[in-house]
Order: sequence, then structure tokens, then C-alpha cells
Amino acid sequence: MNLVNNVEWMYDGKFLDSRNGLDAEVVENISEAFLHLLIKNNGQSTIQKLYQQADKQFGLEEGSCMFILKHQLANKRWHTDMMNQQIRMSKPLIITGGAMV
Repeated sequence: MNLVNNVEWMYDGKFLDSRNGLDAEVVENISEAFLHLLIKNNGQSTIQKLYQQADKQFGLEEGSCMFILKHQLANKRWHTDMMNQQIRMSKPLIITGGAMV
């Protein structure tokens, strides 16, 4: 059940053209620093707080880092335990792996 909900949540993040203002270059430039922020946080803050903080830190339009998170998970560049944990904005998220871009 959780996997289905997580896949639905990530669906619009699969392709970059579904988010205005973001392209491959922006995602590449932001991803390493955002991934570092997520890993360093280690599930201490909610996803919503982290992506809002990252948007401000990187000077991006609100919701951009949320889209980057969805994009990286949907394209299997970053990993989390989606079988045992439903992704919710009001909950922490632990990234268990991912290549530093």
C-alpha cells in the first residue's frame, strides 16, 4: 500500500518538463548540496521544513527543492525505504543512498 502512495506522490517529478523554471542544469547544480542537507539532517526535520529551507538557501522558487526531491527519487538517483514508509510532507524522510552528482 505504501509503495503505491509513494509512486503516485513522485509521478509528477519523473520528467523535468513538468516543472517550469527547472532544467537539467539547475537540478545538477542544486542536487549535491540538497542531498547533503537531507543526509546531514538524518530524519530530524520534516520534509516540508527541509525543502523550504533549501529553496531559500539556494534562491529558488518555492517548491523547487520539493520537485528536485521527487525527481531524484522517481529516477532512482536517491533512495529511501518506500516499502515501509509512506512519504509525507509533515514527517521526516531518511535518504538511505544516492550518488553525489
